[in-house]
Amino acid sequence: MQILALDTTTPTASAAIWNDGILHGQYTIQTTTHSTTVLPMIESLLSTLSLEIQDLDALAVSAGPGSFTGVRIGVATIKGLAFSHQIPCIGVSSLESLAWNLIGYKGILCPVINARRGHVYTALFESDGISPPKRLTQDDLVPVSELAVTLKKYGKNVYAAGDGYAMLAAADNSILTATPEILRYPSGFSTACAAAELCNTASDLSIFTEAALSPIYLRKSQAEREREERLAKEGSVSKGE
Repeated sequence: MQILALDTTTPTASAAIWNDGILHGQYTIQTTTHSTTVLPMIESLLSTLSLEIQDLDALAVSAGPGSFTGVRIGVATIKGLAFSHQIPCIGVSSLESLAWNLIGYKGILCPVINARRGHVYTALFESDGISPPKRLTQDDLVPVSELAVTLKKYGKNVYAAGDGYAMLAAADNSILTATPEILRYPSGFSTACAAAELCNTASDLSIFTEAALSPIYLRKSQAEREREERLAKEGSVSKGE
């Protein structure tokens, strides 16, 4: 099975070709312009590997949580390619994808994505160092200080990945077992691994349609929150509060 996978949920953009568990190629770049970066990355990756979109069995994307703009761009790109070429497309949690970065370690895997204002998107997984990560908690949005307290309770080695790594280390560096920096960044290959696991448990690839693929948001966008705050203030003023 050959999968093209994409992750744009953070400032790291990563695209990869996965073929039956083997990484055939991957491009990863730090960027603030996913909208102009992603398609050229995909086109160059396919060209370098002498592949056409039609050669792929499935498309995969980290569908969130993460940057609202990044999530939308990644999901929209994969939905568009899937619709145009009638290829199954699979959305996976960006946190589960990050957990796959760390499957060589034994202990608690803690993906963390910076959600601003002292919060992180996170989910906890457990690994035996060999098997796919075993999910312990659902994706959530929590204060990083609260997450640090939770992790201490497990009494096991904790390995973290994601752009919230420095935030968690600053909250309590004693709870982390250091991981190489290269494993802290989102990876298209890890997204493909997570997608392949979903395929293995699915009855039919036909369930993975572009219509069924949706972004994963755990809170409203900053623009929506600011609008609600402004309206609440205006409402208070009009009531004389």
